[in-house]
Amino acid sequence: MTSNAALSSEAVAFADRISELVASIRSAEAKLGALLVEIEQRGVMDLFGYRSAARLLEHLADTPKPAAERLIKCRPGNEPTSWSQSP
Repeated sequence: MTSNAALSSEAVAFADRISELVASIRSAEAKLGALLVEIEQRGVMDLFGYRSAARLLEHLADTPKPAAERLIKCRPGNEPTSWSQSP
């Protein structure tokens, strides 16, 4: 195998791994969003003492509130929203 072929093969492997990890992240974000929506529906104030599920996530995950709000808006069946995407 030539040096260029080995590098190309490594690049493909890296790209495949990145795709797998991004899919895992999006799946986890969708599940987290669905859980937060359920918490919100059950009464986040009663369960946790926070005004909103976004505030709960902001505290627990040390994430900015706008990112938490975007995640909650991602309902099951919708395209997952990455925390890093701008509004």
